[in-house]
Amino acid sequence: MTPHIIRIRSENADFQLLEALGRSREKRRKHGLFVVEGVRSINLALQHGWTVDALLIPEDASLSRWGHDVLERAQAARHFLIAPQGYRLLTERHEGSEIMALLRLPGDDPVRLPALPEGRVVLLDRPGNPGNLGSVVRSCDAFGVGGVG
Repeated sequence: MTPHIIRIRSENADFQLLEALGRSREKRRKHGLFVVEGVRSINLALQHGWTVDALLIPEDASLSRWGHDVLERAQAARHFLIAPQGYRLLTERHEGSEIMALLRLPGDDPVRLPALPEGRVVLLDRPGNPGNLGSVVRSCDAFGVGGVG
């Protein structure tokens, strides 16, 4: 599949949507999309079969072997080639990410969670504070919970 290439050279509507998805839970929920960056996060998304809607790539990028592998494995329908100054505004990392991925939010059906031999799973509904979420995950690990969703 050849992806549709969308060039973003200004803070146009596409750019504004990508920016909003990075900061607004309401926009993420409304559009069913969220932005992921970083090698580990993108690798995990691909490994677990998350749907990659689009890849965000700096227009002047010289991609590594990993970057080219992501382009191939992700099977994204769209590639946003973003001007360097705009890309820097979208990334949360000091030095930027080589590639960012726009992923589809999975459905809320608990059936999508894999069956775990431990049998105990904790489901969270719209956790409000990342610090609290971290505490919940650590507590689940301490009590032998098999999964958190």
